[in-house]
Amino acid sequence: MTTEKPRQARLPMVSSDLTVKTAWLYYVEGFTQEQIAEKLDVSRVKVMRTLASCTAEGIVVTMINAPTAGQVALERELEKRWGLNAAVVIPTPSGHDHLEKAIGHAVAAYLGEQMQDGMTLAIGGGATLHASLGFLARRQLKRACVVALVGSLPHSQWINPSIVAAKVADVFEVDSYQITAPVTVDNSSLRDLLWAQPT
Repeated sequence: MTTEKPRQARLPMVSSDLTVKTAWLYYVEGFTQEQIAEKLDVSRVKVMRTLASCTAEGIVVTMINAPTAGQVALERELEKRWGLNAAVVIPTPSGHDHLEKAIGHAVAAYLGEQMQDGMTLAIGGGATLHASLGFLARRQLKRACVVALVGSLPHSQWINPSIVAAKVADVFEVDSYQITAPVTVDNSSLRDLLWAQPT
């Protein structure tokens, strides 16, 4: 006569083991939350809460192994700190002479992505914006326009907001609008006179 040994009951996992195993199955083995719930015999809500606690408690640390990860981190920090919709960070070029060109290239790429039919672009001036003009890809937009944010700088045509606005408008084949007044005037009387002019 043979006797069978009683089956040893499976002990429930302690909380820490369950947390680590949940994280392992999800992040390493690619299980879905539903699959984890079934495998560990817990509710899906439990799985969701466990995964959330893994991140909050530092059990799971996400690393992005890409050359541009540092740039993205800086962009997100700028967006959060200043309430920006978007920020663009570029790598420092090898020489200072190339900085303006590198920024101009990034500005052109961002502007090209953002410009859409029906959009009004209000734009300033400056060397960086001027540097971006050569990198803008020509395409035709409908019902869009470009507006200069400030008045003219008659002695600095290459960074003149009116010139920049007109050139950007030309790239997208849309209308441009300028403020037909200088950025600065000699006295408040002239300022008031210009301000009183009908648009």
